[in-house]
Amino acid sequence: MKHDRAVPATERDHIIPLAEGGADDETNEQALCEECHEAKSKVERARGVRKYHRGKG
Repeated sequence: MKHDRAVPATERDHIIPLAEGGADDETNEQALCEECHEAKSKVERARGVRKYHRGKG
């Protein structure tokens, strides 16, 4: 997330998460640095938890 410097993209990321119906192929992939991948994954996990809890009520 350091926008003031370039860092290597080392993580394979699904643009639309598999758990949300994203395809498991190259049309749904992007390369991210580790920090950006972790931040995106954290948001996606939180979104999944909220969906799960809404469905339980």
